[in-house]
Amino acid sequence: MAQEDGSTRYAGIMADATRGVSSQGNTLEDEQVVRKPLDAYRWDDPAGFNSLPDRLMRALEAGAIAGGDARCNEGSIRQTTSMAAILVARGGDEPYATEDIGMTDAGTPDAPWLNLSIWVDRMEENPLLELRRQYDAWRRDVGELPNI
Repeated sequence: MAQEDGSTRYAGIMADATRGVSSQGNTLEDEQVVRKPLDAYRWDDPAGFNSLPDRLMRALEAGAIAGGDARCNEGSIRQTTSMAAILVARGGDEPYATEDIGMTDAGTPDAPWLNLSIWVDRMEENPLLELRRQYDAWRRDVGELPNI
């Protein structure tokens, strides 16, 4: 869709019903910001990083690499998003709602198995960089994850 400044924005959804997953968004750079995360999620990593959290993390990064949120990219700045989060609950986890976007309460009694959330102002460092740092630390602490 063309904007007032002549640029275009993409909104769409792609799904893989066999895996029960979808990739979607609006105000995106282009269709690849939806396609690439779905492809990254479906990819089987030969190194064995194929658990649900691993697949979600690489899907988020694939969307950023593809261009992410068009509103966060300006000139030489390629932030791709102002908020990044990953939340995974297991079947026995209690119902959960975060108190605030950008709040990471991983490791507290109220949090589900995995809950990382980063919020920054536009044109600051891409929050996916910090999300990746926190995810890697969580992954080291948790150890081997089931491939699902």
